[in-house]
Amino acid sequence: MTSKMQGRAVLAVMFAFLAALVFMPNIAYAASNNSFYNGTTTNVSPSVSADGLIERSIYFTDASGQTSNYAYKDNDTTQMNRSIVDIDKYQNLQAVVKITNISSSPVSVNEIMQLPLTYYASSSPNPDLRATGFTFSSTNAATAINLNINGLNGGSGSQPAANAYAAYQAAGQDNAEMRSISISGTLAAGETITLTVPLTLTNGSTLNLYGTNYVSLTQYLLDHRTSYGNPCVSVRFARQVLEEGTNNSILSSNKKYLGVIIKPDGSYYAIPQDEWNYMPTISASDIHVDNILYEDRHSATENDALYTGGAYYIDLTNIKNAMRDYGYSVHTGNSNRGLYLNLPGWQLAVDNDLADDVYQEYSYTSLSSGNLVINASENSTDELDLNNGVISPLYTELRQVVTAHDSTITANQDSWSILDNLDAMVDHSAGQVTPAAGSADARVKVVDQSGAVVLDTATMDAATVAQKAEEISKTPGAYSVTYYYYFNGNAAAAGNDYEAAKTVTLTVKSDTPAPTPTPTPAPEEPSNPASPVKEKKTKKKKAQLPNTGEELLVMPLMVMGASALTAAGLMKRKH
Repeated sequence: MTSKMQGRAVLAVMFAFLAALVFMPNIAYAASNNSFYNGTTTNVSPSVSADGLIERSIYFTDASGQTSNYAYKDNDTTQMNRSIVDIDKYQNLQAVVKITNISSSPVSVNEIMQLPLTYYASSSPNPDLRATGFTFSSTNAATAINLNINGLNGGSGSQPAANAYAAYQAAGQDNAEMRSISISGTLAAGETITLTVPLTLTNGSTLNLYGTNYVSLTQYLLDHRTSYGNPCVSVRFARQVLEEGTNNSILSSNKKYLGVIIKPDGSYYAIPQDEWNYMPTISASDIHVDNILYEDRHSATENDALYTGGAYYIDLTNIKNAMRDYGYSVHTGNSNRGLYLNLPGWQLAVDNDLADDVYQEYSYTSLSSGNLVINASENSTDELDLNNGVISPLYTELRQVVTAHDSTITANQDSWSILDNLDAMVDHSAGQVTPAAGSADARVKVVDQSGAVVLDTATMDAATVAQKAEEISKTPGAYSVTYYYYFNGNAAAAGNDYEAAKTVTLTVKSDTPAPTPTPTPAPEEPSNPASPVKEKKTKKKKAQLPNTGEELLVMPLMVMGASALTAAGLMKRKH
């Protein structure tokens, strides 16, 4: 193969590879179709009484056969006994209690199945779940279990289990007023009884899905108590929070985080678009999720489902690293917040470096984005449309630490000092910081167009800084001026541990105008009357076109190769 053919082959392969990268589909995780969300530490195992004789399975289920987490001891906070019912997915909700004698001898039982209505009050924001029926079954046809089905205004009285529901209806009691079932009698060895109560949600259309109001199914034990309390399972109703126009969680968006500034009056505005472009892309690895009362904190890489009433936490490390060279940091403070109960696994937010006095995580509740107003810019009242499918669904508050501007001066005519391009530099108390030679918290570095450092307040005394500034003002060229803020007071060390920095351009124009070129006169034609010269017509040269197919192929490949390389650079920045 000739070198030209090899070159064409390489370009073709390169273009194909880069094109594949450009058109590669983004990976997104579709919303869950489950009726129940049980967290990442699910609990679907029966509980066993303290005496080891009785096993209980207490849970909610629906037509899909899926279940909530199972009931556990009501004051054992290490067990996951809460769940979310997806209000858009569930069908025919049911409360179920299964009681099994796991011993080899008959065992007496005495306990009460307490339905959600037991604790419901009309003024409560909790879901109003009402019974629509009742069924009983036993693995022992000759079961010796009695039931007393109780309503708000009476009940069946103690009856053989098979007759109890009919007796409840005969007493004129309404299904919707059923609130508890008393269970008594003797379970034969190995016998399992099952009580099933279909439920309907009566206030679904007005229910606040952004709350954290749980409703419980509890087994109140009079005999065979667990070690610490009564088995209980609680659920709340919610829906998944999806990115507008998609079926994907907002936490799986492939857009960039939206950087915003908060004003003193509490309003928000977006940072400029050219700076927003430097924000990192939303990544599940930055985010933790907690949908169930602080017991469910987990990485979004494990499960990115977010439900109304849940919370999510954005680790700011990548955002801080991406934006610090553009003058931005995050808010000051400590994000390490656990619950006052100090219970295992119950955590609000973390901060692994308390010495830097900036947040490691921001915490958010899953309120409707429509309640959030973000203006398009600092001086604009135009609101960003957060539901248009284009704007990033996740925002992060930034703090502008360093602001500076480009400038142009004329050599030997204009003076320049290290503060001339600086607009503001603020510390963690919003106080102004003034860079100077030997400053502990601020540094100015100037680099000329060849890449040489010509001024650095971290390594020069005041006299040298002033001398170098004067030399810069007299020497034409383009200079990069960088302003650094060091919260830790290490500016003199000139290290990479600065909190924020901003680089601008100082252009020093020459004070000597470029000379105007003198036009060259056209040569006179020689006079020769004896042999007059005829005026020659200038022939137009034909355009030099390639005359082979090989050259025609090289140019498009070069163009495509250059375009592909440009695209590769963009993709690298994007990802």
